Amino acid sequence: LDNTIIAILHGKSTLGRRGIGVHITAGLIDPGWEGILTLEVVNYSQEYQKLVVGQPIAQLTFDKLETSASQSYKGRYQGAGSVEVAKF
Repeated sequence: LDNTIIAILHGKSTLGRRGIGVHITAGLIDPGWEGILTLEVVNYSQEYQKLVVGQPIAQLTFDKLETSASQSYKGRYQGAGSVEVAKF
């Protein structure tokens, strides 16, 4: 993303109705972010749930900022080349 765009991750409501949560804490993607996003997926139901490769589980919305962010995202996950575990 460039410094004038933020993105917000949304779980698909079809999965939510089955008890599957797709972004638990990290739904905002900051201006300047680049890399591969790591999704947090949780099964809150008491039944096994099957996800199929290629099945839509989330969507992104993009918002244009009125002014450019004064600083790009420079956090520990910038430039992630794959799914990453938490870095402390």
